[in-house]
Amino acid sequence: MNKQVKHNWITIIIPAAGLSSRMAGKDKLTIPVGNSNLLRLTAEKALSSMASEVIVVTGRTQHARNRTINGLDIKLVHPDSRINQMSVSIITGLNAVHYSSEGILILLPDMPLIETADINMLIENFHHEKIIRATNKHKEPGHPVLFPKSLFPAIMATKGDNGPREVIAMNEDLLKLVKLDNEKAMVDVDTPESWDQWISEYNKTGAGEGT
Repeated sequence: MNKQVKHNWITIIIPAAGLSSRMAGKDKLTIPVGNSNLLRLTAEKALSSMASEVIVVTGRTQHARNRTINGLDIKLVHPDSRINQMSVSIITGLNAVHYSSEGILILLPDMPLIETADINMLIENFHHEKIIRATNKHKEPGHPVLFPKSLFPAIMATKGDNGPREVIAMNEDLLKLVKLDNEKAMVDVDTPESWDQWISEYNKTGAGEGT
């Protein structure tokens, strides 16, 4: 992480405890991508950003995922609950956030087009009371999303897979949209078809920007 940059203390939370249930038995986060994999690539992008700390949330028994990020300068935490929901993962990450953190950026690990520069753009647009949300080129809201400290209690109270989406819906007056290139803010790889499309472009370009 670039600790020389003067900015608010921002924590990146990567919720990576999902079950890849739509991937026909494969774990999308540990499938080889070149010499790496999606989870490690995401963590490395986060570590290269302006953020002050990176927290990765995985299940205690997701040993392959835990091994793949071994040695990185991250904080690895696991939910106590066996309930696999987005809100549980994010709350687990939020419980581990440094007390100085002024905001948390939720970085989904299955959105491979998000780059360090995109993360930094969101952080640079951060204001203490604003929710910073990425959009595509058509200004349709997507991910990542950066929440200010004032909304931490609201996030802690969420349940289910909607989680922070409910917090956004209840605080639309605080929302600031930041446009990323093309469809970066929208593209995820949570099915074999979407994975095959992305990896085909990745193998051509090294980044999958064509998806």
